[in-house]
Amino acid sequence: MSDRYSAVPPAAPEVSSRTESRRDGSSAAADQVQRQGKQVADEAKARAEEITNEQMKIGAEHVKQIANAVRAAAEELNDSSPLLAHYARSMSSAFCGISEKMRSESPRQVLKNASDYASREPVAFFGAAVVAGFALSRFLKSSSESSSGSFDPRRDRLGDRTTGMTGTRTPATGSQEM
Repeated sequence: MSDRYSAVPPAAPEVSSRTESRRDGSSAAADQVQRQGKQVADEAKARAEEITNEQMKIGAEHVKQIANAVRAAAEELNDSSPLLAHYARSMSSAFCGISEKMRSESPRQVLKNASDYASREPVAFFGAAVVAGFALSRFLKSSSESSSGSFDPRRDRLGDRTTGMTGTRTPATGSQEM
């Protein structure tokens, strides 16, 4: 009696064939989805690398502008403080080198070089980061003020401090017009 209930009847050939057909169709669909997913991921990665490279070029240009500003400051300091001017020129040279590396190397390589330098010279790296951050913030602040045409209400149209009176200052006399 137990043989009768424990035996599993053999599957009909057509049922087995349909099951395998569905399995093959599911597998093909999964493969197609996987290929499409890989293609989308590859396209996204390529676009991210393209954007990163564009941003590196923009960053390199900003670093070059900082180098030029530091070089100009060095020239102004040359007569009054030759030692400080020397350090400023050295810093400007370093910024020029960084700018060139940012243009010529991949973002991954630039980050690796920065990390290696930070490991070897942490104090110098921190100091350079502070100076670069300060210079960049000043540069961005000045460029946003000049591009937006912002007006400082504490100054009149001639760039002088206002006296608190309303009206405009006449250039010839310096007196207030009401």
